Amino acid sequence: SPDIDFVMSPSRYADRGLGGGSGFMTTVDSVKLHKKLYIDQADIRTFRATGPGGQLARLNTIKDTVSVLEREFSNTVVNGVAAQWYDFNNGWILGDKRLTQAIGKMHQIETTLQHSPRETMDAQNSIAVILNEKSILYTKVDSMIQDAAVSREIDQLNRSGVAWDNYLLSDFPKIGKYRYYLFLNCFNLTADQKRQIEYLKKDGNVLVFVGTPGIINQGDKSTFAQAAIDPSVVSKMTGFNVKQIADGPLVTTIEGSNPIAQNLTGKTYGDASVTGPRFAAQDGVKLGHFSDNDSTSLAIKKFDNWTSIYSAAPTLPAALLRNIAKVADVPVINNYDGDITYVSKNLFAVHSLTGGERAFTVGKQYETAKELFSDRAYAVKNGQFTMQVPEAGTVLFLLQ
Repeated sequence: SPDIDFVMSPSRYADRGLGGGSGFMTTVDSVKLHKKLYIDQADIRTFRATGPGGQLARLNTIKDTVSVLEREFSNTVVNGVAAQWYDFNNGWILGDKRLTQAIGKMHQIETTLQHSPRETMDAQNSIAVILNEKSILYTKVDSMIQDAAVSREIDQLNRSGVAWDNYLLSDFPKIGKYRYYLFLNCFNLTADQKRQIEYLKKDGNVLVFVGTPGIINQGDKSTFAQAAIDPSVVSKMTGFNVKQIADGPLVTTIEGSNPIAQNLTGKTYGDASVTGPRFAAQDGVKLGHFSDNDSTSLAIKKFDNWTSIYSAAPTLPAALLRNIAKVADVPVINNYDGDITYVSKNLFAVHSLTGGERAFTVGKQYETAKELFSDRAYAVKNGQFTMQVPEAGTVLFLLQ
């Protein structure tokens, strides 16, 4: 709409404590696609927060508070959105000079970056995460499938060490050219959307389908009442011959020696409390089975010029997303499990609970990585550099 200039919302309440990834409450890359400004309201419960409303992921020390404020700032600056420091006029941030000094440093960094070459989008080196805003209209009110497929996946994406951009399915025709597409909750697809997905099956692209893509067959109809269930579409969209099996827990146990399963054999993901229609792959290479039977719930199938990966269970773990990125030739900046990593073209940030030495892979075109909170520069050699990440700390790098 030409009447709307910006959209704003608090930071995600999920996973916002020390060591968590926080994030945004909407598809910010769709917002940017429409030339609108997104404002992240960082209402962090600092060590000064009091009262019942001040207990959500409350921080206990000044050090932890600064680290989380730096994390929130880093996420906004890497993703090219704005931050509002929102303490409800309770002095949670503005009431402490040390916190205002930390915010002042962030303002200096932002001022510098506004005069530095930077791009917040890099399609060829990122995951395109696709969400269908209308799928929620076709699930039960008490179903947790949307939470498992979308909200909890964000937590894993933030820990993957890979750049990712998130879009609404309705904006799909407008996005750039990616190599790695992750379709999270695309349960209902229009005829046009099916054609758009078919168009991606080329150029060596890797398409990852979660759950039952296209099972709600809208056809050319637009109302809920006229939609119908069509399991055959799941096979059509994924490229797998899939067979519907008895409803049960959407949980996968990973198996096999395929590179995608590397270091993951025996690990499980999904949610036993989330049940619903389940489809088992009948062909392709088996990478996992349902937790309650041996039917294939995770598989890969290579075609002449594209690759399909099918996961019946939601909430793919960070290490699995990372392994898929390597197969798709999408860079993994940070391989360390558990770290939060935000990545754009020449900016990236890491928030780590454990800290320690890290080796980052950033691309051979860069010569230095400047850490912006400490103003320390690191030499990049053959596309890599190492550093000591502080325990419960945040670091933000500008690559040059």
